[in-house]
Amino acid sequence: MSPNKERALVATLAVLGGVAFFFYYFGHGDDRKMSEMAAAYGDFDRAVSELSTGPGPDAEKRADEALAVLRTRAAMRLSSLTKNDAELMSQAREVTELAGNELESRKGFSRANDNKYREADELARASAELAGKRRAAWDRYRDLAGQGSDR
Repeated sequence: MSPNKERALVATLAVLGGVAFFFYYFGHGDDRKMSEMAAAYGDFDRAVSELSTGPGPDAEKRADEALAVLRTRAAMRLSSLTKNDAELMSQAREVTELAGNELESRKGFSRANDNKYREADELARASAELAGKRRAAWDRYRDLAGQGSDR
């Protein structure tokens, strides 16, 4: 093989290797970010369930911390190599917005229930409605991510 053909072959292999690395790097990063989002959502869901069954300062603190992690994970940036990237990022932010509203509603319910306020029933209904909306938004996120729903 002549030196020019060898150089061309090496250059071609280097370019192909670079392209393959590019797709692997961004694709793998997106998968990792979506997995972290799913884990953060699961942690939040458990923390909110714990708050509704056994309210208290520790349960509220764990739920607040889980929401903070969920918000951080939802701020992810996906590459355009991921199908539905813009919709996924938008849906992740919607999930966290609903999660924050639900958590505030549940905290209000706990306080109203502790103090025997009349609006406790209304807050319980609002919390349940927000939980349903959050779960629906999460199912939509999972559908967009190609993960299917949990149900």
